[in-house]
Amino acid sequence: METAIELVPPPPLDLLRPPPPLPRLPNPPRPAPPRTRPHPVLPTPMAYSFGAPPRLRAAPRGTGGRGSIDLAFAPAGRFADQLREGAWSDDKEVGDNWLNLVAAWWQRHAYYPPEAGMNGEQGITTVKLVVRHDGSVEKVQLEAPSGYPWLDMAAVAVFRGATLPPLPSDVTAASIPVHFTIHYIIIN
Repeated sequence: METAIELVPPPPLDLLRPPPPLPRLPNPPRPAPPRTRPHPVLPTPMAYSFGAPPRLRAAPRGTGGRGSIDLAFAPAGRFADQLREGAWSDDKEVGDNWLNLVAAWWQRHAYYPPEAGMNGEQGITTVKLVVRHDGSVEKVQLEAPSGYPWLDMAAVAVFRGATLPPLPSDVTAASIPVHFTIHYIIIN
């Protein structure tokens, strides 16, 4: 007895048919573009708060030539010798002697922003300070802006974190308010 085995050929492979599509996954979220801030009109005042900033020199009184700068509590000629017109305190214990020391401090630290000078900007600004007994500036506030951001920023920045001359020993207050009017003037 012979048994016959019938061989069945395998089903033909359909090599020309593409494989079924893979399930569609949602698109991965796009990374957000880096946030760019608009270019500030003014840089941060930090550049003016530390170290000796580059500055234009103030012209000595009465010698202002064309293009020189007058950085004073009062403009040359008018009130030039009357510091009271440009610096005052609400505390009556502070006298002219201390205010004159502060005026001398200002002459050493006066800063006229080069950007303001290049743009021909000049004006008058008033800042209010709260000064501790040791002379450290506790608070700086712009009281009357000049209308030019560079000048206002420089006026505030020059006093921020500054140490002025110590208050006289007869001043009993721990801190006092002091107001300074700064005249930024380009002498033509």
